[in-house]
Amino acid sequence: MSKKVKNAIFWIAFAVAIDQITKWLAVFFLDEIPTVIIKNFFQLELIYNKGAAFSILTDARWFFVVLTLVVLIIGWRYFQEYIEKSIYFYIGGILFFAGTIGNFIDRLLFGKVTDFFAFIFGDYHFAIFNVADSFLTISVLVLLIGTYIYEKEQKNTTGEDMVHNG
Repeated sequence: MSKKVKNAIFWIAFAVAIDQITKWLAVFFLDEIPTVIIKNFFQLELIYNKGAAFSILTDARWFFVVLTLVVLIIGWRYFQEYIEKSIYFYIGGILFFAGTIGNFIDRLLFGKVTDFFAFIFGDYHFAIFNVADSFLTISVLVLLIGTYIYEKEQKNTTGEDMVHNG
C-alpha cells in the first residue's frame, strides 16, 4: 500500500470522525424545535432521514446498506488507481469516501441518517443535511473539475505526441 493511500485512509477516518461527532452533538443538544443561527437563512434542525437524498426510497435501509458496500468496494479500486494521477482525484476521493462511510454508519447502526443543517431562502426551505452530505456534494464538484482537467491534459498530451511523432 502506497504512502498516499495510507495518508488517504487517515484523512478519510478523520473526516468520518468529524461527521460522527457533529451528528452526536446534534442528537445530544438539539431538540425538535429549530435553533435559529441566522434569521431567515440558517438554522439547526434535527431530523432523521430513513431514505437517501431528499428522503427518496424511505425505509429502504438494507438496499442502501448493500448498495453502499458495492459502491465503496468498486470506488476503492478506482480510487487507488487514480489518486496518483491528480490531486483532484485524491481530495475528491477522500471526501467521497468520508461522506459515504459517515452516512453508511448511521444507516447500518440506526436505520436512519441524522441531519441537522437547514438553510432557508424566503419561503423555501432547502433539504436538511449533515457534514457527510457536505463531503459528498463537494466531492462530486472536485471530481468533476478533476476529470475535466485530467481529460484536457490527456488530450493535450496525446495531441502533442501525435504532432511530435508525425
